[in-house]
Amino acid sequence: MDQPKWYGYNLLGNEKALDLGCGVQKVPGSIGVDMNAETAADVVHNLDVVPYPLPDDSFDIIFMNHCFEHLLDPRAALQECLRVARPNASIFIMMPHFTNASSFGDVTHRRHFSYRALPGLAKDVKSRRKSLVVAKMKITARIFPFTPLINLAPRFWEDYLCYMITGRTLYYRLQVTNVDTV
Repeated sequence: MDQPKWYGYNLLGNEKALDLGCGVQKVPGSIGVDMNAETAADVVHNLDVVPYPLPDDSFDIIFMNHCFEHLLDPRAALQECLRVARPNASIFIMMPHFTNASSFGDVTHRRHFSYRALPGLAKDVKSRRKSLVVAKMKITARIFPFTPLINLAPRFWEDYLCYMITGRTLYYRLQVTNVDTV
């Protein structure tokens, strides 16, 4: 599987990437972590169990593609991402919007997300040296031509229109920053 196109990011040769919840389609060039040994995982580990068996400050890029909604404690997972991420690392998270039928159609989904949920969680996740900020956010619509309009006023759309023009996917790029630069 190629990296999802919205990332607009290609791994450089010297960057260390992590794919949490990689499944069978791990991001090429990354270290995959999944609880199922029959996947493309390099490390077999349940992401609900912290700490992850990964060293501190070791990754430049972290991917979580349709993994976050399966977790018991998303805050703990973000905290672990912060721990294993190097300063200035990027964390890419993709998940279904709560109005997407697949959000509720998969019984293994434990959480259903509004576009406001992850920025609130990210703001609360800190360490002594690092914190997270939302660098980019995008919502895709079930009816594709509405995607640009939704992203012009996501709060208005979610408050008043999201059950008429349903969402499909939430995309985030979080940036790991040094605490003294926030």
